[in-house]
Amino acid sequence: MICYTCSPTSDDLGGMLIGRFLVGSAMGVSPPIAALYITEASPAFVRGTYGSFTQIATCLGLICFFFIGIPAKDVTRWWWVCFWVSTVPTALLALLMEFCAESPHWLFTRSLFDCSSPKTIISKIRDLP
Repeated sequence: MICYTCSPTSDDLGGMLIGRFLVGSAMGVSPPIAALYITEASPAFVRGTYGSFTQIATCLGLICFFFIGIPAKDVTRWWWVCFWVSTVPTALLALLMEFCAESPHWLFTRSLFDCSSPKTIISKIRDLP
């Protein structure tokens, strides 16, 4: 979230470019990480559907921000509003991630469950007997 607030709060071009670099890096890394999490934590019969939601949500988010950015050429400092609007999805993601299930890889690396079998980990995550 810091990288999203870096650009609108900067007073010079250098700070704005650093913020844009950080936002671009986050946008480049986030979809593959989200797809990996969904692949690990979802059941096999809905894995493809859930995985495609990541791509659809990314595309819809980009389209929404393109439409938000349309008045930028006519309204003074509208670019500033565009940067601040991008903090809303970031804050929501940070808050709602607390309610997501841990992935099997995360549980395995921390030895929180009996790791004798991958089925044991998946059955604990999905509340299977």
